[in-house]
Amino acid sequence: MKCVSVITRGTPCNKEALEGKERCKRHQAAFDKKEEKAGPIREGGCHGIKADGKRCDIFALEGSMLCRKHTAMIDATRRAAERKVQEDAEIAERSKVLIRDAVPWRIALQMVLHEWRQNTLGPRVFWQTALQVAKHQGATTQEIDTYYDGIRFMIPLPFQGGKRGLADLAKDPQNIHTAEVSSQTEKMTELLLSEPIPPEQNTLKTLFIKCIKLCKITTMKKFLTTMDDMNTWYEKPWCIKENDFLYKRLLDASVAKIETSEHKIALYKRIYEEAVESLGMCCQGHLSRLLNVFVGFDDAFKTPISAREALQDEMATLSTMDMSPDEMVLVAKTILQRLAIPTEEWSQWTQAFVE
Repeated sequence: MKCVSVITRGTPCNKEALEGKERCKRHQAAFDKKEEKAGPIREGGCHGIKADGKRCDIFALEGSMLCRKHTAMIDATRRAAERKVQEDAEIAERSKVLIRDAVPWRIALQMVLHEWRQNTLGPRVFWQTALQVAKHQGATTQEIDTYYDGIRFMIPLPFQGGKRGLADLAKDPQNIHTAEVSSQTEKMTELLLSEPIPPEQNTLKTLFIKCIKLCKITTMKKFLTTMDDMNTWYEKPWCIKENDFLYKRLLDASVAKIETSEHKIALYKRIYEEAVESLGMCCQGHLSRLLNVFVGFDDAFKTPISAREALQDEMATLSTMDMSPDEMVLVAKTILQRLAIPTEEWSQWTQAFVE
């Protein structure tokens, strides 16, 4: 039997579990230590452990060892792991078909982008499939980025299909989503660019020194690769449009803002983490990661999401609350009204709380 624990990015541990246990030696030791620190479980209480390391003080659901909240958390983790496995299989299959059929990578990118816009394909599957097909045909990262930047706000036609009318565009929720999220991103970009930059500031040198001193460096190769990527984008004259030097300007402003913040150490750690995550991304991905640095530290910066994405998040949170079905429906209607969701769609969301 394999260990039930997960490691980096939700990947299951591949070691054998100890005899009579569910975990390998390493994960069982960590589990036992965590349980000992959390303290005893009260009769009928939840077996879960809170973020502060203490035992959950809520009663468990009938027939379960966990409360409603911890059950929802376990389910969410399981669904995320299952979704990743499904996505990996889909990426492999789509890439194999497109490569086998010798579809030119630019057309392949348009095809999967169209599916993403139609909400039949997730963003990770879209981007990883496009990258694999393009790189198989010898395209460089810069070529892929440049082409994607040119079409990312367009609604590409299906590779095989008829013309798309204005009525279809008007009804496309993804078209609205793109404009909505872009508007939020533009506002945060303008806000960050308004940050005054000291004339003596040396952005790249400051980042190198601060990150190597304050951040958790897994390997020196990874660190140097990340710094090199930042330097490459820092010197690029184009991003959204020619000669805008937008990444450079945002990175300069980010360092200037961090230097004046009371959360300086945490923000330098965050900017390095975001830089690592942006490796291999397009220009827009790099910009979004920079803006994300200040989310949670400055109320003016919030992760740009559409109303429907915000609705999904709030409904998921609501489902974990200890409330009666009638109370949940009442709160759900308040959320739907606040996010301006059409009334004809309300029943789709409220029905889940009364079933």
